[in-house]
Amino acid sequence: MLVPACKRLFPHQPMRQWVLSVPFPLRFLFASQPVVMAKVLGIVYRTIATHLTHKAGYPKSTAQTGAVTLIQRFGSALNLYKQA
Repeated sequence: MLVPACKRLFPHQPMRQWVLSVPFPLRFLFASQPVVMAKVLGIVYRTIATHLTHKAGYPKSTAQTGAVTLIQRFGSALNLYKQA
């Protein structure tokens, strides 16, 4: 029996979606300095992972969390966000 790729990559596990929206000036900073964006994503991931680990009642040493991130730099009309 052929198993769809999405079932192999993402087995049936509890999942949550988190959305981080930042003000326009920060969006321009992140777009022009990817190193800053990477650091912010790291902080956000560690914060959410720590929250979920504590909420689930697991010790930090045995908990396993993961994330898939997408950085969206365009509007609903597929236009690049530009400073006015």
